[in-house]
Amino acid sequence: MAEIHELPGAAAPHPADPEGPSETALTQAAYLFSEIASLAHRTDRQCFYSHAAFDALHVDADHVNLELTRLRDVICRLGWMADLGCAKLTGHEDVRGDAEKWLMPPVYNDIGRREED
Repeated sequence: MAEIHELPGAAAPHPADPEGPSETALTQAAYLFSEIASLAHRTDRQCFYSHAAFDALHVDADHVNLELTRLRDVICRLGWMADLGCAKLTGHEDVRGDAEKWLMPPVYNDIGRREED
């Protein structure tokens, strides 16, 4: 039988509500996770068709970089929504953190870290 691993904080109630997530938080979390699935589906389709298009059209590097940037934008949005969903259910983000950490370019967050040091 496979071992079951729990997410950190998953069993503990949200600190703001000792009885657990509110109905509103659960509804919002359901919406977030639905949006994650939708974005993942679209990203999967784009990856599938982009690969064939790049091969068939002998697309230049600039076009490939544009497509990869678009994919990265979607993937980072997915990650942010997943972290937000985790925060709503457990009280903390589990992977990278808030929207600034997910959606801003790395140099933006590097500047913030340098100012903290």
